[in-house]
Parts: sequence; structure tokens; C-alpha cells
Amino acid sequence: AEYMGEPFNRSPSLTASQLCAHTDLPLDVLQKAVESLSVGVKILIVEYNEDSAASDQSQSGSSSKSNPPFTQDTIIRVNDSFSHKLIKFKVNLTLQREQEREVQHTRSSVEEDRRMFLQAAIVRVMKSRRAIKHGDLIEEVVHQCISRFQPTPSSIKRAIEGLIEKAYLERNANDKDLYEYIA
Repeated sequence: AEYMGEPFNRSPSLTASQLCAHTDLPLDVLQKAVESLSVGVKILIVEYNEDSAASDQSQSGSSSKSNPPFTQDTIIRVNDSFSHKLIKFKVNLTLQREQEREVQHTRSSVEEDRRMFLQAAIVRVMKSRRAIKHGDLIEEVVHQCISRFQPTPSSIKRAIEGLIEKAYLERNANDKDLYEYIA
């Protein structure tokens, strides 16, 4: 596999299928990379195939000004008039934004899984003990969770409050530091 700029040393313009073959990138990944080099900084110029654009617009019945679809026949050429005073600049903005979304989605998924794991650990402890002091409950839950992750006391407290709202636990009427399991 070659990096994206090398094929342009041999030819000033290439089709998307030629560039896919040179770089071993799938068309959708290549499209994102080309967009990052053609939208803001305009290093590459994208020329959409007029035939596929006309057929796509006639099929959809719309004549919007949006770019035609990025296909194997899309022509990509180097912008010879491009110049930039800075030596370094960021070119992968499109890919970076998508990676940030994926990271955010992964974080929220992990947090949800941890929250459910904490609640399950608390219920297991409460089923075995029936009644337990707050400090002892936190210690037991941390001991059960330590093999997967290090829970924070605040996250454990939020999980306890959630289980109290769901009526799995209740605070003792006489001792507010004591939790009781509701069967």
C-alpha cells in the first residue's frame, strides 16, 4: 500500500478507483480522506462524474446543489495553484471529527456498562448480607469490581441511590447509615 500522495507523482489526476487500488483503502475511507484534503485546504480538487450525477438526480427527482455521490469514476486531481505559508497544517479534520464521535460513543457505552455492573454488585452484596453499613457496602463493592475497573465512591453512591429509587434497597429508619435489602 502506498500513501495517498505518491500516485499523484506519476499522474496529475486519478479516478477514485485508481486511488483505491494504489492505497488499498475502501471507497468510503478514501472519500473521507479526500474530503479532508479538498474541503478546507483545497490541496485536492474533486471532479464528480457528470453522467452519474445526472442519473442520480433524475432518479431522485431533485436538483439540489449538493455534491453528487463520490463514486469509483470521481476524478481527483492535485491543485497545482495551492500554496500555504505555514509549514504544518492539519489535514485529517473529517476523519478526526468522526473518531471523536466514536470515542464519545465508546465512553458512554463503557460508563453505562460500569453503572449496570455496579448495581449488580450492590444487589449481590445486599442479597448475601440483607443489611449492611454504608462503609462496608462500599468496601465489598470495590472488592468485587476491582478485577474489572476501579469504581469511585461517588459512582457507587449514585448506584445505591438508583437502587433505592427502584425499591431494591432502603435506608433503615433508625440508622441512616444502614441499608436493607428489600426482597
